[in-house]
Amino acid sequence: LGEGDGIRDGGHAGCGSQEAGIVRPGIVHRIDRFTSGLMVVAKNKGTHAALAAQFGAHTNQRTYLSIMWGKPPDEGTVHTGIGRDPANRLRMTALPVGKGREAISHFRT
Repeated sequence: LGEGDGIRDGGHAGCGSQEAGIVRPGIVHRIDRFTSGLMVVAKNKGTHAALAAQFGAHTNQRTYLSIMWGKPPDEGTVHTGIGRDPANRLRMTALPVGKGREAISHFRT
């Protein structure tokens, strides 16, 4: 994203509209707001509505790629809490279960 791509601050207000040939996309969802902060953006109203419905119904599926140290098991579940890092309040960190927001991730290698 950068200059000349048609994406501007506040672009979500006119989702799918075009002014002087500029596509104004709409913010659909901020995935993993407390960790990566990835944004899902739609380029038109129909796509925005369809994606928003998927997120609302929890029918979308997320796939992540990670880099690990050592050899993990073939599959498993990580169950922890996510909350503010006590040493740096701007960062989020893993916390013991019962502290912060519950986070459950299933994985397979």
